[in-house]
Amino acid sequence: MASATIPTTLSGLARALVQHNCLPEEEAGAIQSQAVAEGRGFVAQLINSRKMGAQEIAEFAARTFGFPLFDLNAVDPDHLPQGLLDPKLVEKGRLLALYRRGNRLFIATSDPANLQALDEVKFQTGLAVEPVVVEDNKLGTLIDRLLQSNDTALKNLVDEDIDLELTEGETAA
Repeated sequence: MASATIPTTLSGLARALVQHNCLPEEEAGAIQSQAVAEGRGFVAQLINSRKMGAQEIAEFAARTFGFPLFDLNAVDPDHLPQGLLDPKLVEKGRLLALYRRGNRLFIATSDPANLQALDEVKFQTGLAVEPVVVEDNKLGTLIDRLLQSNDTALKNLVDEDIDLELTEGETAA
């Protein structure tokens, strides 16, 4: 009997789900392969497969990896640090800067085992990264909202008619 192609290495979260008997290895491998093929994250694909819900995954990830669990409904988007992360990294890695304290940056993520994305944040900011686990659906909604508002603000800035009249005695550079 031929078995489905299973990735030789499962992502950290997929492997943990298999080890804790939350997901059969074949299903985890299939979900991970499908996520790669569709260019989306493992957590989003797992939720899409309806094998586990966003809350269930977040609780599992927080408990298993020892990171705090945070409800993004409790955050005011206007008070989030702006400009610390490249919008492409935010969208691709599904990460969001929550709070900066000294040289530490608290990052919302639905997959704390995605070390590559967390390392990119550390490299990009030069700050120590502290993952905070959140529900993937709430994270995606907030990221989309913030990126859309940033695009709108940038478009408005570009569209503004800026008056650069020189006063007497000033010269153009």
